[in-house]
Amino acid sequence: MDSSAPLRPNQDGLEYRIALDGLLESSLQDLLDTLPSPARVWRRQGAHIGYGDMYAMMILWRRDPAALVGWFDRNWRAAKSDDQLRLRRLDGALHVIAEEVEWGGVGEPAITALFGSTSPVLRWFGHISFEAALRDGRLSSADMDRNTPQMTGDERQQVLCWLIQRASTSQAQLFQALKKALQDRLPVQLDGPAVNRLVETFGRTGTRFGLHQAWIWREFLEPLVIAGRLDLDAVADVWLSEHHRLWDGARKTGTVLFQERDEGPLTKRCAQLLATSTPAFRQTAAANLGRQLSVAERKLQAPLCWSRDWAGCAKEATIALWVEGLARAALWHLNESQLTDASLQALVQRAKPLSRRIKSGPSGMGADDLRALVQTYTNESEDAGG
Repeated sequence: MDSSAPLRPNQDGLEYRIALDGLLESSLQDLLDTLPSPARVWRRQGAHIGYGDMYAMMILWRRDPAALVGWFDRNWRAAKSDDQLRLRRLDGALHVIAEEVEWGGVGEPAITALFGSTSPVLRWFGHISFEAALRDGRLSSADMDRNTPQMTGDERQQVLCWLIQRASTSQAQLFQALKKALQDRLPVQLDGPAVNRLVETFGRTGTRFGLHQAWIWREFLEPLVIAGRLDLDAVADVWLSEHHRLWDGARKTGTVLFQERDEGPLTKRCAQLLATSTPAFRQTAAANLGRQLSVAERKLQAPLCWSRDWAGCAKEATIALWVEGLARAALWHLNESQLTDASLQALVQRAKPLSRRIKSGPSGMGADDLRALVQTYTNESEDAGG
């Protein structure tokens, strides 16, 4: 490309260069989660390269997209915020490709080249292009392997999960085809790590797992349980792990947050799964929940703890109340089947004196919603032996 071609004025100055430099270092997941369509990020009229370079890139892209992707891959890692010419050319290439992607004119060779790029930005373009080809029928989910020869099985699973979430609200036929493609790629029998990978992949959307858990269960995990492809212990462990993550995170970074509309369904599903898991798993789960109570006990049983650290004590008492609500709900489901569990009953009894020490309903922590949860399941679980 002609290095002597006149450059358009860089109207954005240093701010523009730093923005592009940072974008090139973004992860693929961040791009998929946070950015709109490529053409809304790059506009033709905003390209900072000469017309000669731009038209050379346009011709190269249409004749040999793999060559332009290869040139981009050789240059993007070397780009620094003070290397204005290189950054402008990289930006120009992104403008050219983004416009083609936006108009849906990307063919199969270009999609394969984009998926095979070392640049997260171009791989993001590949995701958008493959999705467009699926929507208009040029490609099907069965074509994924041919278009992603460099990807691992886990990476293809991530692509499918992203496409499934995008199709779930507006493309019913495509959603069902993608869902079947994903189910066919999963192992015949899913162990705990496989379940965790699937749930974690769907959870990488920038929102909390609790907001997606009902959908993940209904659309994917429950059919696999019914088909005998995974056991409930593995699924229950995912839901319990999310509770431990929330509690441990609250201790490190802020207050405990429980809202009936968000965390309520998460905890209720967890209780159902816990009740249908094996007795051995329930015993292990109760021991792990007991460790959460041990942390709360150390805080709440210290002399003058409330006067010294009201917020910290309220946090631990709220966690204890949450553990109690989860255990009571699981006992309620067991009682429906004329069953009970001594380890869960002991957990309730241990949590009660801690959770009752919440002084005046800590604002913003969700103690009132948790009290309602506990009350909902109190009579039945008490009758079961609590």
